[in-house]
Amino acid sequence: MKFKFMRFLRFLLVILIARTNVAINAQSFDSIIDLRNNKTYKTVEIGQQVWMAENLNFRTAVGSWCYDNQEENCTKYGRMYNWHAAKIACPEGWRLPTKSEIEILFSQTGGNSTLTFNALTEGGNSGFSALSGGWRGTFGSYNHKEIIGYWWTSSTHTEENAWFMGMSIFGPEAFNTYGNRKWSLSVRCIKES
Repeated sequence: MKFKFMRFLRFLLVILIARTNVAINAQSFDSIIDLRNNKTYKTVEIGQQVWMAENLNFRTAVGSWCYDNQEENCTKYGRMYNWHAAKIACPEGWRLPTKSEIEILFSQTGGNSTLTFNALTEGGNSGFSALSGGWRGTFGSYNHKEIIGYWWTSSTHTEENAWFMGMSIFGPEAFNTYGNRKWSLSVRCIKES
C-alpha cells in the first residue's frame, strides 16, 4: 500500500511540474510587415531576443513547400524550407537563429524540455505560439503535422546536416537535434541585433 501511495505522489509531482508556468523575462509583443509580400507577422520579445511569433510564410524561388502541397497548410503553419532556402528566407532585418540562440530561448522559458514545450507552444505563456507543422522528407513525403514541429537553425553539424529545434506532443518535449539539410522544416526568424 505504501509503495502505491508513493508512486501516486510521484505521478502528481510530475503533473504539477509539467503544468507549472514559467515566468518569462521581459515579454512584449509587436508586429512587422514583410515588404516582399506585405504579410504581417506577430513578434514577441523573450529575454533579450525578439522572435517572429508565427512561422514564416514566404515563397522562395526554390526550396519551399506547403504541407501536402495545400495552400491552406501554408496559411496555418507557414511554409517548409530546405536548409539552403531557410538561410535566405527571412525578411530584411531578420535571420535564421543559431543553435546557441535556441538554447538561450530554451533557458528563458524553463530550461526543461517539458516546461519549455508548455511555454513555447500555442497557448503557452511566452507568446511564441509554436505550431506543429510537421516536415517534408528528402523525396517529398510529408510527416508529423499536428504532432511534431521542426524549425531550422543556421548552425551546421556536418557537411550534410544542420541543427534544428523540435517540439513534440510526445513527452511533451522541446529539443535540439540535427538532420539532413535536404529536409524541409519550418522557419522562425529572429531579429538581427
